[in-house]
Amino acid sequence: SKIRELSEEKASLQSARVDLGTAGGTLRETIASQSEGWVRRVDDLEQQRKLTDQDRVKLINECADLQARLDAIAPQVQGVQELEERHAKLDAERARLADESQRLRDVNAALGVLLLGDDAPPPMAGDGGDAGAVAEALARVVQLQ
Repeated sequence: SKIRELSEEKASLQSARVDLGTAGGTLRETIASQSEGWVRRVDDLEQQRKLTDQDRVKLINECADLQARLDAIAPQVQGVQELEERHAKLDAERARLADESQRLRDVNAALGVLLLGDDAPPPMAGDGGDAGAVAEALARVVQLQ
């Protein structure tokens, strides 16, 4: 019976050894599979990093090109700004001269009415001034002097 107990114990130990061997093999397979997964993940990350580095280089070069273009057109922009300022001044001068021209036409018409009376030519189309009223005002000014 002792032999039988030892034989059963031996069979039990061999069975446990087989189970451990199978578990060890399964564990090794699992670790190998996980390792392959991690290696693929690291490779993917490395590839993504390379692409990111390439994109960064492209962006830096594009920024440098855009800065160079901006530097090249800066004098033109300055010239346009100066032209716009000059245009505004000339436009204001033109408006001032138009007002002065209208004033001089009104005075000329009034003087014509004063000098020629009823023989004065009729006002020109587009003249908004009242030559008669201006003539009266000029006559009063002359009388006061």
